[in-house]
Amino acid sequence: MRRRARRREGEPRGYDGIRRYLARLQPVLTHWTATVGVGSLRQVTKDHVDDAVAELSGMVRRSLATVLRSLFRELKSRRVIFQNPARYLHVDASPASRGPSPPTD
Repeated sequence: MRRRARRREGEPRGYDGIRRYLARLQPVLTHWTATVGVGSLRQVTKDHVDDAVAELSGMVRRSLATVLRSLFRELKSRRVIFQNPARYLHVDASPASRGPSPPTD
């Protein structure tokens, strides 16, 4: 039997996918609650989202950015939040890797 590689647009995500997303989100949500004082996802700003991925690079940065964008896109589509703070979050490279590298001696 042939399995489909990707799910279609609008198709519900499977339990394993949701569990992976939540595992990636849990440390960020805990940090926002404990140190920033965010009590609701409606209080999350673009600065919070940018700070969450600022120190990360590679696949860790890409996966967290993807999860944050997906979460806030879904919340906005369901009208739970009014603005998507992760809308313009870049996932391709870390801020340190943009531009030319300094010479090494």
